Amino acid sequence: MTHPTSENAAPLLTEQRLASVPLFSTLRIYRREWLKADTLAGLSVAAVQIPTAIAYASLAGLPPMAGLYAAILPLVAYALLGSSRQLIVGPDSATCAMIAAALAPLAIAGTQHYTDMSMLLAIMVGLLSILGGIMRLGFIADFLSRPILLGFMNGVALSIIVGQLGKLSGIALDARDPFLVLLELSGRLADAHWPTLTLGALALGLLAFCSWRLPRLPGPLAIIVLLSLATWLFGLDKLGIQVVGAVAGGLPTFSLPQVGLRDAQAMFGEAVAIALVSFCSAMLPARSFAAKNRYRVYPNQDLIALGTANVTSGLSGGFVISGADSRTAINDMVGGKTSMVNLATAIFTALAVLLLDGGLAWIPTAALGAVLIIAALKMIDFAAVRDLARISPFELRVSLLATLGVLTLGVLPGIILAVLLSLVKQLRLVARPRDAVLGEVPNGSRLFNVAHYPAASSPMGVLVYRFDASLLFFNSDYFRERLRVLISHSAQPISAVVLDAQPITTLDITGALMLEEVQAELASEGIMFCIAGAHGQFRELLERSGLAEKIGAQHLFATSLEAVNRLRAEFHARAQAAETTSHQEPSHEPLRH
Repeated sequence: MTHPTSENAAPLLTEQRLASVPLFSTLRIYRREWLKADTLAGLSVAAVQIPTAIAYASLAGLPPMAGLYAAILPLVAYALLGSSRQLIVGPDSATCAMIAAALAPLAIAGTQHYTDMSMLLAIMVGLLSILGGIMRLGFIADFLSRPILLGFMNGVALSIIVGQLGKLSGIALDARDPFLVLLELSGRLADAHWPTLTLGALALGLLAFCSWRLPRLPGPLAIIVLLSLATWLFGLDKLGIQVVGAVAGGLPTFSLPQVGLRDAQAMFGEAVAIALVSFCSAMLPARSFAAKNRYRVYPNQDLIALGTANVTSGLSGGFVISGADSRTAINDMVGGKTSMVNLATAIFTALAVLLLDGGLAWIPTAALGAVLIIAALKMIDFAAVRDLARISPFELRVSLLATLGVLTLGVLPGIILAVLLSLVKQLRLVARPRDAVLGEVPNGSRLFNVAHYPAASSPMGVLVYRFDASLLFFNSDYFRERLRVLISHSAQPISAVVLDAQPITTLDITGALMLEEVQAELASEGIMFCIAGAHGQFRELLERSGLAEKIGAQHLFATSLEAVNRLRAEFHARAQAAETTSHQEPSHEPLRH
């Protein structure tokens, strides 16, 4: 199949167009041949979305129809407002796990109050997302780094797998924490219900085979239908195999959840966390497939689109939705061209709700557990973990800590831990940034890091120091100590220090005071202090603080190379003057200022 490119797909949307309805811009240039591709992609996605939505509803503690409702009207909302052509929205494992964690202390699963609270949570997440889009907070898509999000998703996947072992074995487990579940399960293996275990193992084997040998086949749908039919024909429920049971059907209708203000207050923190993760999870596949197909997505617009989809889901009996990476991959693989695929998926899902209403009652819960386990296994990115181990061991440790946090503290506390780890990581990079001593190469037109270029050497008597971060209150002492160490360990006497300020974009008052103290300290030792490449806010504060005047305009340079050349000429002129005055042989040591 071909994929949309800059030549054969919709032109890039502008921010002005995105402020209205992006789908209208797509329809104005829509080609007839795209309709077949979008319809086929919608059918393929719906074949996976239908059983997955039912399984994820079970994961969230909600009835099957809630999952299907979350896969109809929200897709229409995103198709209208979303900026991604490939992204498919719908029930998502991570958000469903977070829903269950958020609602467990507040309501009893299976009750109407629990369903109403889930609807309220979706509306709150949606309103927060819309507000974020209006306030142009789309940059939060970068807030959780990929290693942090990788660790979080791996932790959620492992939690889901462990959480489905009870359904698969037919053992009613009391424990909820993953490690406690494993401990309880290991002591109750004799209580396994063998018909349920056999059916669950069969479902797992069939799903794994389809994923391995028949990736284009909608395996989850085919296997759910097959096992439901077998349960109905052979009365497997009479053997003790649990089934979903009768559910109220029909197409979704709009209604307000029967909840109060106190319920909303109790879930506000969880709604913020879920909105953050839902958006970040959606942006990963959206950006990945946009880069692959050569177009742009607009995070602020997608915040509004996802928010509207979540509000729609809450009002129509669904729950919180997000971007679905596996279904997005199917859409791209089959050749979906535009966001019309979301509309096609919603139509096919609605038809399934009307036609398969009675059949839902015969779905074995063990089969749903198997679908969730296979979906969770696909969430675990072993290749990314290996890459982290090879490229960045520190980020691997952070990712593993995020995974452990989800497994031990729970999904929502794990999110908080992941956010804190992101902040700690960024603070560490800024508080202890990379730095370099710069040197010359023969006939070179710029300076190089002497640690990376063996041919580079420090200019005689001059230390050129580059600090690769802004100078702020929490790294100013580190800057001072690093400079002292470099001066004391220099193989040659230092007559001048040049601060290469190109990477320094920001300076606060603490950093300015530190630079003033460094300049005075160096002057007392007869060493000139110069700054090269000062720009932006850094230079503005240098001037406002009076530090630029104290350093002297003659010691402020455009580039470090200019500073080295000027200082070399000055040292040479002083050496000649000293020779003329003393009538002695010139010294080869650099002069002190």
